Amino acid sequence: MYQLCEKGALEEKDNKIIFIAEKCDDCDICIPNCPSQAILKE
Repeated sequence: MYQLCEKGALEEKDNKIIFIAEKCDDCDICIPNCPSQAILKE
């Protein structure tokens, strides 16, 4: 499996992606790398 986030803010569990806000450092690398463009920053 590939690494979803270098800080561990995105984890795969039961075939779903789980976001863990406490681990996110707002680097935004995940946004352009999401294959389905499902991540938005508000």
